[in-house]
Amino acid sequence: MIRVIISNDLKHITIKGHAGYDEYGRDIVCASVSSIVYTTINGTEYVGGIVGENGGDIVESSSLKSDVTGTTYVGGIVGVNYDGSIVNTCCSSNTVIGESVVGGVVGENQANISSTFNSGNVTATDGYAGGIAGRVTSCTISDCYNTGDISGSSKICGIAGQLRRQATITNTYSIGNITGDSDANAILGDLSNGTVTNSYYDRNKVFDADGNKVTDQWATGLRTTQMTGEDSL
Repeated sequence: MIRVIISNDLKHITIKGHAGYDEYGRDIVCASVSSIVYTTINGTEYVGGIVGENGGDIVESSSLKSDVTGTTYVGGIVGVNYDGSIVNTCCSSNTVIGESVVGGVVGENQANISSTFNSGNVTATDGYAGGIAGRVTSCTISDCYNTGDISGSSKICGIAGQLRRQATITNTYSIGNITGDSDANAILGDLSNGTVTNSYYDRNKVFDADGNKVTDQWATGLRTTQMTGEDSL
């Protein structure tokens, strides 16, 4: 069940699904949102398809065919993930739209994500957009992939818009279309502090605002047939 709470003074909206039934820090297991969820007030932050702010593990959960819209910290599953791991989770056929720090799975991520994928479209009008996370801080994204289209202004990428504070991306790939005005990249948009290893992308699907192909300096570009056809890895 999804519950929507609108405050009397109309300053905010709270959207709660399974996460509304336990204390902060508890795990979310096998949760899903299959209905369409719309934020209806401009300026809303911390917006997620399942939960806005998360402090516990999210395991085997999904957000299916949901439209998630906000301003900052917007994600297909979680708006901001503080200290709970996300494992075996997917976002399928979603549309996630925000101004900045927008991700197919998580907007702002500060805990490990593994074995997770996004196939929905993500847009950040002001920047920091990723198929998995908009921004990643002091944690690891591993064994994840993106097939959705990512677009926006700056730092628009298949996996994460930015890595900082010794964050890591490893064992990932992206085959979605990536288009940005500046700093459009296949896997990562901005490396403030961190590492990227063993990550791949379809080199025919990443373009800047002028339609020129972009080469990701932190990942390996492959032909489409190497990514999806008989020659795939």
